[in-house]
Amino acid sequence: MEVREFTSDADGRFVFDQQLLAGRNRLRMTVTDEIGRQQSTDREIMVGDVVADWNAVLLNVVRDWTTTSNDPYLGRIVTSRAPEVARALALAHVAMFDAISLIEGGYLPYTTIDVAALSNTNSASSVAAAAMAAHDVAINLYPEPRERAVWAATLAESLAAVPDAQAKQFGIEVGKSVAAAVLAMRENDGSIGMSDYAPGDQPGQWNRPAPAYLPPLVPHWGSVKPLAVEDITTYRPRTAAGVKQPSLCRGGWRSDAVGPAG
Repeated sequence: MEVREFTSDADGRFVFDQQLLAGRNRLRMTVTDEIGRQQSTDREIMVGDVVADWNAVLLNVVRDWTTTSNDPYLGRIVTSRAPEVARALALAHVAMFDAISLIEGGYLPYTTIDVAALSNTNSASSVAAAAMAAHDVAINLYPEPRERAVWAATLAESLAAVPDAQAKQFGIEVGKSVAAAVLAMRENDGSIGMSDYAPGDQPGQWNRPAPAYLPPLVPHWGSVKPLAVEDITTYRPRTAAGVKQPSLCRGGWRSDAVGPAG
């Protein structure tokens, strides 16, 4: 346990710097007056990585997320769909990245945002900004009451680690502005949509596999605007291999022959 001594000024005030470690920090401050009277106060301060903390909470929520579907049977429970989870995590991390970058510098922001319209980014808390940005994105994507409670509790814990000062308020303002910009930028990215894709029974056409015969997973996702590349078609093969090519047919026959044998 580290013990340090400080002397107050004429008005009885004192200020000191204390390096805190990641995790739970317990501090005890004991004040002694001129005639030896003492009074102590204890404080517990949690210190974490705001980005890692929000990432962990987001993962916990998406793991628990469920909905229902009546295809192919009534009341089927549907868990989080990987493409939608990837988008949600990406937007939250983009928001945190931009919020921190606008304050600490060093990187170009992903979103287009008017820095001049923000109040005192130079003196804002990047922790408060990142937490607020992640909160506002998360609550937009997962707005159910039980999820909102998680976001509120996580935000409160993140902001509790930031001293109550102008830097905290400035950071909150930056985080809100960045989150709004990220959500506006991706509002019409194609993720909210339907597809008229119908299974087929011809070679090369997808069909529902046994035993559950579940419907296709977000078949419209090929039309979603990418986050990191301009045009996804540049990463696709120039020509698709025909399903009736001899080499492909031989491979299929070989798989059928070897598969049952283990």
